Amino acid sequence: RRELESLPDYHVAARLLVHGRPTRPFVLRTEPALLPQRSAAAQRQRNEILARVYAEHTRPVAEVEAELAER
Repeated sequence: RRELESLPDYHVAARLLVHGRPTRPFVLRTEPALLPQRSAAAQRQRNEILARVYAEHTRPVAEVEAELAER
């Protein structure tokens, strides 16, 4: 497990199944994700969607902690 935690950024360990048999594990390097360039309008729309999702699906930390303390 320590070996996996100490992999450098953008490196992954993999082990394939070939004809139903596992191969020896190996490490490969990946590239960082390229973030798409967004127009100001697209960025505003993204922020509005995120705000709506957060409002519908999250609660304040203090509220959750109070509920847990009651249990």
